[in-house]
Amino acid sequence: MSLESSAVHWLRFKRRALVILLERWPLCSFARPDVFAVTKRRETIEIEIKRSMGDFRANGRKHHVAFREAMLHQLPHFAFFLVPHDMADRVAAELPPWAGLMIAERDGYDLEVLVRAPRNDKARRLSLLQVCRLGLLMGAQLYGHIPPGPRHPVEADYEI
Repeated sequence: MSLESSAVHWLRFKRRALVILLERWPLCSFARPDVFAVTKRRETIEIEIKRSMGDFRANGRKHHVAFREAMLHQLPHFAFFLVPHDMADRVAAELPPWAGLMIAERDGYDLEVLVRAPRNDKARRLSLLQVCRLGLLMGAQLYGHIPPGPRHPVEADYEI
């Protein structure tokens, strides 16, 4: 099972997320995470999947990390890094204080949370309208109306 599928499975069945998006950039988020979810309390969870140490270290150069303190209200309530089992020790040594760390179990279905993500108390909860619009975007993504990747003109219908 891929790391993305493991993340979706964990969000859906462990965290009971209402909306789960892959490679989408909802306007309620400052970045384009690998996996984005909204919980029943309308809080956001972002999971960044890193498959190499170079990829993990490059994350520190992204604009949402560089300007993190100024943009806390647009960042998720919880941010995690999901890495393969063999990278866990190296990533844990360099993990930023604002992020949690997860690894995929060997069978691929369950994720193990090694470091809990601290809560971003300045993040805004989504409105019901925002959650509904993200649900529409999720449905369009599931049925292939919106291809994964960079923002697509069709997404403008679902902007928040």
